[in-house]
Amino acid sequence: MNKKWHINRRTFLKGLGATVALPTLDIMILNEKAYANTNTPHFFFDFVPNGYFAEEETNYIPRHMIPVVERLGDQGGYVASLSNPFRHKPLAYPHMENFLSFMRAQPFRHTDVMNNLPAPGNQNFTKTFDQYLVDANSGMANARIRTLSVILGYNTNRGFSFRTLSWRGPGKPIAHYYNPREVYNQLFSLKPNTVVVNSNNRNKNLKSVLDVVKESINNLNKKASAKDKIKLDQYYTGIREIERGLSSLDDATKEFNCELSSNLNKDFKEQNYQHQTFKQRLDIMQELLLIAHECEVTHCSNIMRAYPASTIQNSWVSGFKGPNKSWHGLSHYDTVKDANGKPYQGNGANISHNRHDFQLINKWHASNFVDFALKMKGRVDPVGKSLLDKTLLVHGSCQGKGPVHKPDGLFYLLAGNAGGRIKPNQKLEKKQTLANLWLTVMKRYGVDISKFGDATQVIPSI
Repeated sequence: MNKKWHINRRTFLKGLGATVALPTLDIMILNEKAYANTNTPHFFFDFVPNGYFAEEETNYIPRHMIPVVERLGDQGGYVASLSNPFRHKPLAYPHMENFLSFMRAQPFRHTDVMNNLPAPGNQNFTKTFDQYLVDANSGMANARIRTLSVILGYNTNRGFSFRTLSWRGPGKPIAHYYNPREVYNQLFSLKPNTVVVNSNNRNKNLKSVLDVVKESINNLNKKASAKDKIKLDQYYTGIREIERGLSSLDDATKEFNCELSSNLNKDFKEQNYQHQTFKQRLDIMQELLLIAHECEVTHCSNIMRAYPASTIQNSWVSGFKGPNKSWHGLSHYDTVKDANGKPYQGNGANISHNRHDFQLINKWHASNFVDFALKMKGRVDPVGKSLLDKTLLVHGSCQGKGPVHKPDGLFYLLAGNAGGRIKPNQKLEKKQTLANLWLTVMKRYGVDISKFGDATQVIPSI
């Protein structure tokens, strides 16, 4: 189909100190068939800490989470009963050893969480499996942001390695963002550290990055099709909604408290910031990630909802039966008292309530993941492909059953088909190594690799 007017797919709206990427528009496509054959995949990993409530004592499958992913129909499924054997015995610190090994399929010994934190250049920080995907696909590797990594809750005492999910190799961590404003500025700022929207903006008349690029918007609207104008209007509305959310957040993220504490169960600013704003920050971060993927600013991203062993309070979740909302405390749902006879991290005396409440946390985060996937399904390009069609999304933890801290019975939700590379509609419960799943994903994304950790095979049905 020939068009009288055409713009490049990498067109940006630019203004003084700011730039706005665009979603794929009808006027960017000269030949629909040729465009449809372009197929750079996307990838998203959604990390949750502290494992799951396991109804079954033998294979640790969290069956209460399965109905959640069924909302995605044939674009969702799960892989259960996976194991990650790469940690030492006796354990030094299970949460960290599970975390540092599960995405790289290699042992990672950790002996002292306070005094012997591994330096970022440690040779054990080999490449995580998601970075193999990026390196194998030029469209992913050459995106403006190679990997957009977000963390919503962490403790400064835990060290850098405890809050960094993706690595390109030793000394090459993928930077992560805690403050949604920082992600916003990365997406919409033309120059590093250029801040377009914040409470200290000298030009009080500029309320939106869209005001900065207004001239470019007007020029584009003069030539855009009616179909594109509708899509652009929806896109601009989404940006303004994000900006309204940002303006309602306080300035607490600028006041980082870097003092060390001997209390390892204390979350960074937990009581006065993290759990109180978690849902709001999560909503904004997810909207920013949707824009980043839809506009192809990045093809790879992840969210760490909290660091491993996080005690952040899930205060935004409703329906608790017991007194506790602590993520880590409730993961030990069968533990009522600590060694001193006091309530274990706030747990109530009713074990059935503790079990119910940890399931509640599991289901809330899984359901939120599915909601995010459905938002991707609603982002459709001019030839009818949704962002979900182009993406593989994975939701899971680095350990299985919460109380035992074992890397057995690992459970992952899948969504999307990565441009036809993945068959997510799975209900796999066969016991096998986690590395089989990662090797399968890598091979489907075109990674030239024959061995990864203790992988024994590619999972044929995925």
